[in-house]
Amino acid sequence: MISPLTFWHRFLRLLSQPRQDALLRTLLSGKRVLILGSGPSAAELSSLPSDVLILSCNTAPEMLLKKNLRTRVDLYIGNRTPLEEYGDRIDELFTKLAFNYFLTRSPGYIEKRGDVHFQKLLLDRGSENSNYLLRRLIDHATVEKIIQSAARGVPSTGVNLLIHALVYGAKEIYLIGMDMDTKGHAIGDHKTEEYAKTHQNLDHEIVRFATKKFDNIYSASATSPVTSLIPYRALA
Repeated sequence: MISPLTFWHRFLRLLSQPRQDALLRTLLSGKRVLILGSGPSAAELSSLPSDVLILSCNTAPEMLLKKNLRTRVDLYIGNRTPLEEYGDRIDELFTKLAFNYFLTRSPGYIEKRGDVHFQKLLLDRGSENSNYLLRRLIDHATVEKIIQSAARGVPSTGVNLLIHALVYGAKEIYLIGMDMDTKGHAIGDHKTEEYAKTHQNLDHEIVRFATKKFDNIYSASATSPVTSLIPYRALA
C-alpha cells in the first residue's frame, strides 16, 4: 500500500512534470551541449564554442572559473548531501557562478541557502530510485536488465545529465571530465571508492546502451577512459 506522503509526492510530480518537460526541451532540444564532470580529463578543457551549452554538477564548474571560460552554467544538478560534503568549495563556487536551470532533490535547502543565483529551480527527477527519466529513454524491460546487470539502481550525477540531454533532444553531446573510473578529480579530492561502489557499473551499462541507440555522444577528450565506450570528437 502506498503511503499518503508517497501518493502526494507522485501526484505533485505529475502535476509539475509537463511544465518542467517544456522548459528543459526548450533549453536542450537541437542544441550542442558539453557535460562537464570533475574527472582528470576536465583539465584538458581549454576553450568553449559560443553555441555550446554547459551541463555540470557539484564542484565540476570550478574548471570553468580556473580557466576563465564562463561564469554561468546552463543546467546544473546539485543535491544537499554532496553540496554539504564539499562545504567551503561549494560556498565559494556559488559566489562566483550563476545558473540558468538548477535541478535538485532539495529545493527547500537550495532556497534557504540564499547564495545560489539561478533563473529556474527545478526538481531533479533523474536521481530518483525509480529511474524516472531513464525509463523515458529506455523501455522498462531493458532498464530492469541494465540495473540487474550493474547491481545498482542509481546513475551518477554526470550520467544523470547525459540522460537529460538525450531525453530532451540535444543535437550533439560532448563529455569531458566524465571519465567513469576511479582515478580522482581534476581539482581537489574525490571519493573513488564510493563511486566504484555506488555508480560505476550502472554508468557503464547506461552509456554502453545509449551508444547503441544514439550516435550523437562524443568524448571531448582523446585520452579519457570513456573513449572505450564512446568515440572521441574535438569540440570545435
